[in-house]
Amino acid sequence: MATPRLTDVKRREIEDALKTGGTTRELAAKLGVSEGTVSNVRTGAWASTRIAELEKEVSLLSDFHEIRCHPMGVPFKRNPRRHEAVPFLLGSDWHVDEVVDSVAMNGLNAYDLDIARQRVETYFKCAVEIIGIY
Repeated sequence: MATPRLTDVKRREIEDALKTGGTTRELAAKLGVSEGTVSNVRTGAWASTRIAELEKEVSLLSDFHEIRCHPMGVPFKRNPRRHEAVPFLLGSDWHVDEVVDSVAMNGLNAYDLDIARQRVETYFKCAVEIIGIY
């Protein structure tokens, strides 16, 4: 006896049920299919979601590939006095690719690639100044 093929309608029904949660056994009983069918759909749904996420990351990375780094000309003046200190600068978690819409924030905040670029520039200009002091 041949195993009946899973219809697209039934597959979508299982995928929707998976979003609500529940064990494979509970969902199989509720939907009138085997546990293996639910498990296969769960694995396939996860894989297709993960593939979509990875494709989006690849697209973002290819956008960054086009960005060229240009050195900034920051004047440097050495401080004639000597200090017993070491400048320490931390730059992490910058989120340069995120966008914050000013309208959505009632005009209290905004962020985009241009603002990120200005902030990075300011960071390094100030860093050079601090290094010059110490």
